[in-house]
Amino acid sequence: MTEIGVAMKNIEAARRSYRNLLRANESALYDVGEFGMRMRMFRVGNIDIEAMEPTGGGGVIAKFLERSGEGIHHIAFEVDDILGAVRRMKEYGVDIIDENPFPIEGLKAVFLQPRCTGGALIEFIEGDPIWIDGGILPVSPQVPPPGAGLAVEGIVEVGISAKDPEETATLYSTILSCGDSEGTGGVVTVGNVGLRISGVPPGGRPGLHHVTFKVADLDEATLFLEANAIRFVAIMPADARRPREVAMECDAFAGLRVHLVEDAPPRAAPG
Repeated sequence: MTEIGVAMKNIEAARRSYRNLLRANESALYDVGEFGMRMRMFRVGNIDIEAMEPTGGGGVIAKFLERSGEGIHHIAFEVDDILGAVRRMKEYGVDIIDENPFPIEGLKAVFLQPRCTGGALIEFIEGDPIWIDGGILPVSPQVPPPGAGLAVEGIVEVGISAKDPEETATLYSTILSCGDSEGTGGVVTVGNVGLRISGVPPGGRPGLHHVTFKVADLDEATLFLEANAIRFVAIMPADARRPREVAMECDAFAGLRVHLVEDAPPRAAPG
């Protein structure tokens, strides 16, 4: 995985949280006029968070905010051949929103139709994302930068809510070419990240739900949250193999639901 897109009302209002809490490095601000939005990348360990805000009514982000409020808009995976990936999706019966890849800062991208992926918007990108200081995105979690903050090392999971978790996990295992997902507690491994697929929570809807970051020390992270009056709750894992986990209130990151763990959750090796 290379990117998590987050729709928000105001990027500048969110910069302080991303820089001070997650110790993220940031890119320049880009105006993507054809989509009626501005975006800025924030690199956290081994993942880029694409913060997106509308530049007016009628654009894709304005419509998303009106429909769903601030939160995760999409997740992106890098592919070697985007036209080949489009052909494979068509063979699997997965529709593409626009089969003609659109260019953005030297990259080529397409989006899969969410109705074919259990409600989650998935983007395929051809090309190396080098938004931050011209550097290629690391694959593995990184040593956290010095200074205050949560000492985040990188992303380990994305949570996805689905009406039929088992069927959705099988679909993802097939279309994302990530091997067998059986016996891994509802987690499908895709390259450097696990997709944790569970049922739709009460009052929720299918789609992308939360991001789980690995931190250097969970106790230190919770002390930091308490000292900064950031609300969080401890999650009691139903599976004894799951590590301790806390969930932060989504208003801390402009709608991005963040979970923190100290030990990476177990999952099968990618196929």
